[in-house]
Amino acid sequence: MKQLLTILLALIAQTGFAKTIPVGKSHAITSLKQSLEAAEKGDTILIHAGLYKEGNIVVNKPIHIIGIGSPVLDGEYKYEILTVTAENVLIKGLHFRRSGLSSTSDLGSISLINTRHVTIENNFIEQAYFAIHASNASHSVISGNVIKGTPKSEQSSGNGIHLWKCDNMVVEENDIQGHRDGIYFEFVTNS
Repeated sequence: MKQLLTILLALIAQTGFAKTIPVGKSHAITSLKQSLEAAEKGDTILIHAGLYKEGNIVVNKPIHIIGIGSPVLDGEYKYEILTVTAENVLIKGLHFRRSGLSSTSDLGSISLINTRHVTIENNFIEQAYFAIHASNASHSVISGNVIKGTPKSEQSSGNGIHLWKCDNMVVEENDIQGHRDGIYFEFVTNS
């Protein structure tokens, strides 16, 4: 029994405990980028209501990012807003607006690149080139998002949800308006 307890305590010491990191004007951490630097595997970042203009934000560790009061991440028509390269990520309850526009890159409000087990749910995305763009992603869920594009021409609008070279994806109950194509699958299997 003593040996089992020693092993259990060693495992707990190695894995640590997940923490919650609040982000907002009235908190110690005021930007999503700062919170990602402080976050460790398995942590939850709670972004409180407010306007966040931080350029491109890269999520490269398995965490949960949850909006409280619909915080706005603004790409200022220049940047891809959130690029997810880690596995086991949750993006929920955020308001994305004005992602960048490019004729050479598929900029998205949210991009998944070479990842799996990502959930994108209950977000609001507006004025985006590509709202959600997944490239070489698998075993992920895109659900319950409201996406509103404002196309001026076919060249100035990407797709609402675009999946390229993906496998085992679930796309359900999203409301998409005003994009070139609402949902576009290209080289997608088992989805």
